[in-house]
Amino acid sequence: MALPGRRKNTSDKILDTTLRLLAEYGYANVNMRLIASEAGVALSQLTYHFVTKKKLINAVLDKVSDTLVSNIRAELASSDVREERLGSVSVYLRNVMKDPDILRVMVDFTAQAMWDDELRRKMNALCERISGAVNEVLTEGSPEDNAPVSAEVVSRFMLGAVYGISVQVLLGMDTMTAAQAAAFGERAVLGKVKRVDKNKETGGKDGEN
Repeated sequence: MALPGRRKNTSDKILDTTLRLLAEYGYANVNMRLIASEAGVALSQLTYHFVTKKKLINAVLDKVSDTLVSNIRAELASSDVREERLGSVSVYLRNVMKDPDILRVMVDFTAQAMWDDELRRKMNALCERISGAVNEVLTEGSPEDNAPVSAEVVSRFMLGAVYGISVQVLLGMDTMTAAQAAAFGERAVLGKVKRVDKNKETGGKDGEN
């Protein structure tokens, strides 16, 4: 899957090719020689731009992260109503996770991160950036001192629900059940947001249950 952006230069072409190969063959089965061949560049040219496979993988993850966060921020700017903005982000995340390339790569990277400290930091940073963008909307305009649950917890739940459901689809879960589960998660998030708002209005008396 080619990531959106300006006209491709050599680095962009290499990154897009690497993402496609990672989705098709998996992290362990992709090497620099294969990437160079598929990208139509010499191996020396590939190592000029990205010295090692790890540096190339980090660059792919950075580009995926930048694209996702940029698109999420665009969705958040689509409405002035907080619930509508969160709904738009939920739909966007679900659509992203339907993309088999992105999903397979994310799952593969998550698995590899269990034994790779650098990759684990990268994946954690990606999750923090995504949940942080959602978190901004939840805390926009008012403090959450009296909220029954923090905005960060809600945003993490939102990301975790979408990601978890998507992984199950990849493993064979039927799409109808997945859609129902995603809709339930979205209602839970929006309901929690409304409870947070109501709790602020009443000084914390309505959100204790």
